[in-house]
Amino acid sequence: MKSRISRKSILVAAGVLLSIAAPAHAATDCTNLKHLSLPQTTITLNERVGAGAFIPQPPGRGGPQQFADLPAFCRIQATLAPSTGSDIKVELWMPEAARWNGKFRGIGNGGLGGGAVVGPAGLANAVRGGYAAAGNNTGHEGGSNYAIGHPEKIKDFGYRASHEMTVFSKAMIAAYYDAPLK
Repeated sequence: MKSRISRKSILVAAGVLLSIAAPAHAATDCTNLKHLSLPQTTITLNERVGAGAFIPQPPGRGGPQQFADLPAFCRIQATLAPSTGSDIKVELWMPEAARWNGKFRGIGNGGLGGGAVVGPAGLANAVRGGYAAAGNNTGHEGGSNYAIGHPEKIKDFGYRASHEMTVFSKAMIAAYYDAPLK
């Protein structure tokens, strides 16, 4: 689906004013989402994944059989840097509009969390259920050494990564779908 994008809408999310490109007539195409201008955000991957076509990276994380029944979805990875030293990795999957149930689900990662890749199994289960879903690395790569002498990274781990992931996801959802988030 192609759409003309105009700069005419403003989204207020969690008290932060975000200027985003809004669709002129219909939802924004997945590949056009990379053009959204969001504060302290770098979109690192933006792709439409066809039904049954998702292959996890690195290979072996769940195996292809676990993902063969996935519907088509829009996949976005981003790095969020709300404070000095923040390096919050986020991955958002959004099913196509006809399959979306109007809801968002945040996926946890357990324990200390961390890592460069958000586990795809939780995202896949949410998309199968019609949810737009996102996960994050809690602002660090494995272990707990990141915290020594870095109070801002402790805040990322404790609460900020989940909050920032949600603000980012709501902005992307608003741009992608031609319907409000329930």
